Amino acid sequence: MIDKEKFCSFPFDSIFLGADGKVKTCCTARDELGDLNTQTIEEIVHGKRAKEIREGIISGNWDMKNCSQCAQLEAVGAHTERMGMLYKYEEMKELTDEDFILQQIDLRWSNTCNLACNYCYEYFSSIWAKILNKYMDPLKDSTDLLSYIEKNKDTISNINLLGGEPLLQKENHKLFDILDNETKGYILTNLSVPLKTNKVAQKLIEDYPNVSWGVSFENVGPRFEYVRHRAEWKTLMENIDYLVGRVREVNIHPMYNMYTAFNLMEFYDAIADKGINDIFWCAILNPSHFSVFDLPKDMRTEAKQEINRVLEKYRDSYNSVHRLEEYRTDLSHDKPTIDHEFLKFTRDLERKWHPDKNYSFRELWPDLYSKLKKHRLK
Repeated sequence: MIDKEKFCSFPFDSIFLGADGKVKTCCTARDELGDLNTQTIEEIVHGKRAKEIREGIISGNWDMKNCSQCAQLEAVGAHTERMGMLYKYEEMKELTDEDFILQQIDLRWSNTCNLACNYCYEYFSSIWAKILNKYMDPLKDSTDLLSYIEKNKDTISNINLLGGEPLLQKENHKLFDILDNETKGYILTNLSVPLKTNKVAQKLIEDYPNVSWGVSFENVGPRFEYVRHRAEWKTLMENIDYLVGRVREVNIHPMYNMYTAFNLMEFYDAIADKGINDIFWCAILNPSHFSVFDLPKDMRTEAKQEINRVLEKYRDSYNSVHRLEEYRTDLSHDKPTIDHEFLKFTRDLERKWHPDKNYSFRELWPDLYSKLKKHRLK
C-alpha cells in the first residue's frame, strides 16, 4: 500500500505535454518520460521510466531525478501540486507500477505566443525564440495523442491548457471536437488577443461552462506593457470586462518579483472592481536577479511593508491572499545579499532584446532604480 505522506497521483493519472513534445508526469517534474516525436503515448505512459517513477511513489522513496523540486519546496514548508491531490489517496492507494488511468491532461502544444514577457524565454515564447535565435521544434504530429485522449475521454476529469499562448494553439480546436462539453478544466492565458474574434476563446466561452480562466499579469498601465512586452493594457482590460460574467470564474496568476514587490497596491487597486474571483501569486526565484528575497535588508523591509498595506485593505477580498503572508515571512531571513545583476539584465533587455520598448525601467520605477544603484547592485 502506498504511504499517504509520500503519495502523489500524477504518475498514475496525468499527462503533461511540454512545448517541445516531451512528456512528463506533471508541470514540476524535472525528468522526461519520453518524446512524442519518436514514441507513442502508450509507449511512454507504460514505459520503463514511468514505471520507475510510480514505483518510487509506492515505496515512499521518490525518484529524485524526477521529483526533487517538490521535495525541495516541501522541505521549506511550501505548498506543492502534489499536496493538492492528496484527496485521491483512498481511490489510488492499492495501485501498482503497472497502473495508469488517464484523468488529467496538461497540454502545452507548442511555444507559439504573441508576447515576449521580460522574465520568459524561448521554451514558452516563440517571440523570444526568434529574438534569441533559439528555435525549438514542437510536437510535429498531434494525431497519436489526440487519438489517445479520445480513447480515454470517459475517464478524463480535468484539462489544463497553457502555452505558449493557448488561445493561439491550433491543436486546441481539435481537442474541443473530442472532449465532452461538461469536462472541467482551466486555461491560463495572457489574454492579450481580442477575445471576440478568437475561435478558441469563443468555443470555450460558448460550449464549455466548466472551464475556468486564469490570466497572467501583475502590473498596471505602462509598467504592464514594459513587462508583458508587445501586450496592450487597454486590450487586457477590455478582455477582462468581456470575460467576467460569461465564464465560470476568472482568476489572476501574477508573478511576485522585482517588477511587482514595491507596487503591489497599485495592482490590487486597478483590479478591485473587475469581478476577479481570486489571485494566485507565484514567486520568481530563478533567475535570481528577478528574486526579491535576495535583496538587501532595507529593501526587503520595504517589500514587507508593501505586503502589509495590501493585506490591511484586501485580506478579506481573496481566498489566496495567504501567499503574500508566506512571502512576508520569507523576506525576514538573515542570509547575505548575493550579486543581484538585475540592472545588468535590464541593460541587456533594453539595448539588445527589446530595444523597441516605449519606456525604460528607470523611467517607470525611478525609486527602485535609485535604491539598486545606491546598493551598487549590478
